[in-house]
Amino acid sequence: MQIMDLLNHLRNKYRIRGLSYGQPAAEYYRLGMKKYSTRSDKYPFGKGEPLMLLLCSTFKDDVRNRAQYKEMMARFNIENPREWCELLKRCVFAVGEVEKIIIIDQDFIDQQPETEIATGLWRVGYKAIQYKWFKYLDRAIDIEDQYQALFKISDFTLMKVISQVDESIMNQILEVNQAPQVVEQKRKSEYIPWLKRWKNERTGNI
Repeated sequence: MQIMDLLNHLRNKYRIRGLSYGQPAAEYYRLGMKKYSTRSDKYPFGKGEPLMLLLCSTFKDDVRNRAQYKEMMARFNIENPREWCELLKRCVFAVGEVEKIIIIDQDFIDQQPETEIATGLWRVGYKAIQYKWFKYLDRAIDIEDQYQALFKISDFTLMKVISQVDESIMNQILEVNQAPQVVEQKRKSEYIPWLKRWKNERTGNI
């Protein structure tokens, strides 16, 4: 199984983009305070094809962001929060497949818990991204700061991200429009063994 085969599968199946978040917003995902990605309606998320998003953190050390982070940690009684200077900077920290994009209305806002409202852009007419699957990475991956934009992802970064997903997510990634038994056979005989070898080579566990 060659690396290009898996990359071609990913590129053929998904529209793949990076989506950047400033701090402390990225930290709220790590803490489990955020479930949805909420954005203004200017972002062209929906084009019909499946969409994979790599969530990336940016970092701007200003007084307002630092004060907001401190207030949120106290407000929700977060134990042993990271220091402001320890928050992730310029890296991919999570990956997910978009299940649907919801146009936010007041009824939907009223259904959300307090932590979700406090950590997102919950305004009528904005978009909430709901994920089919979502993985917070065990090891963040360095990437250039993209400043709150949708942007293209290199093959090298994509493979480093995919190497961290578990088998249940990989099964969903590898689903194609074939009979289930064909997909299962391909997964077992080609993709999964190759991915495990690639992970071992990256970590030195050969």
